[in-house]
Amino acid sequence: MKDERLNLSAVHMMEIVLLMIGLAAGFVFGMIGVGGGYVIIPGLIYILNFPVHVALGTSLLVSLIGASISAIYRYLGGDVKLAEGLIWAICAACGAFLGAHIACESPPWLIRSLFGIICILASVLMITKKKERERPLIMSLKSLISISILMGIISGLTGVPGGIFYATAFVLLFNMPIRIAAGTASLVMPFTAFSGALRFYLSNFVDTTAFIIISLAATITTVLGIKLSRKAPAHKLRKAFSMYLLYVGVVMLLGLRPQL
Repeated sequence: MKDERLNLSAVHMMEIVLLMIGLAAGFVFGMIGVGGGYVIIPGLIYILNFPVHVALGTSLLVSLIGASISAIYRYLGGDVKLAEGLIWAICAACGAFLGAHIACESPPWLIRSLFGIICILASVLMITKKKERERPLIMSLKSLISISILMGIISGLTGVPGGIFYATAFVLLFNMPIRIAAGTASLVMPFTAFSGALRFYLSNFVDTTAFIIISLAATITTVLGIKLSRKAPAHKLRKAFSMYLLYVGVVMLLGLRPQL
């Protein structure tokens, strides 16, 4: 009887931690527009000792919910280039499935290291002001398709939809205003999240309980974060989150266990 009570207590504690991870991930995503996966994956790995592959697969499936909410919200606000976003999304989704397939067949240390590198790159992009170019880069259609597929592969490999990277690409390649670039990137993210999550799910690398709890919590705080984002000092929030990403990236690369 005592062992049963201990097991039940452990289950409840895990559910509480999952709820907290979801609340934090949704709030960050709503406030900044990126970052859900960067909160979920370290939380699942380092707090709840989830296997790396399961953390990535679960994170991508959760990101599908948050990314879809963001895409709808930004589309209704007129911040999405629909045609460009859909073309890019289809190509990136193909890449995400391939990237997730590679991840499923790769050792945990490699995936953890790749995630660490992506965290550091995302940190740099967040603290570096993206400037609109005087004119877009001239590239062939073949080159643009290749870039979108490659970025999708990175999304699938690392378990994050990659919004910050897509937004940066739209600024540099298409000379989009930053607001429109972020909105269009939000349209791409549900496609890459679904495609990558599907591949992880087929390999049983998705924890459905974690997905349900985190998704419910994140949905609430994503909406709250979006509403508060217009009032909060966004540049300070982005700087603080970039420092968090840098920390997580170094920890992942070195294979350390942080004190959380």
